[in-house]
Amino acid sequence: MPFDTDALRRRELLSHLPQFDPDPGLWARIDAAHQRQMRERRAAWRWLSAGLAAALVAVVVLPRGTGQRNDEDLASWQRRSQALEREWLARAHAAGDTRLHARLLGIDDRLQAAYDRGAGDAELAPLWKQRIEALDDLIARDDSPMRVVTRL
Repeated sequence: MPFDTDALRRRELLSHLPQFDPDPGLWARIDAAHQRQMRERRAAWRWLSAGLAAALVAVVVLPRGTGQRNDEDLASWQRRSQALEREWLARAHAAGDTRLHARLLGIDDRLQAAYDRGAGDAELAPLWKQRIEALDDLIARDDSPMRVVTRL
């Protein structure tokens, strides 16, 4: 049987190897190295956790973008746009005009897309400004003497 021959051959080879007792402090050194490695891993995880927590606090608490001034500018653009839209709607309904304006709708679509992707104030403020300009144009056009063009 080849298996028995291989086993006997291995035993013979192993019997020729020198035998010695390991250093009595070997297991103590291995255990100390293992404990040191575990402490280093725990310290690394603590530092990593602290860094992630600090980053989270910075994202949540600290103001984004360029600061409070842009927030005020953006809020003022929004208020102005809402006031102009109310004025335009009051004039349009009073005159019976219910037309949709492609320019205003396009700006509204771009504004909604910007809000959906979480755009910053630097991108939103110009869109609100464009919306105000479009509403100003619509109000100015509604003040013209010729309100409706009829095609025959």
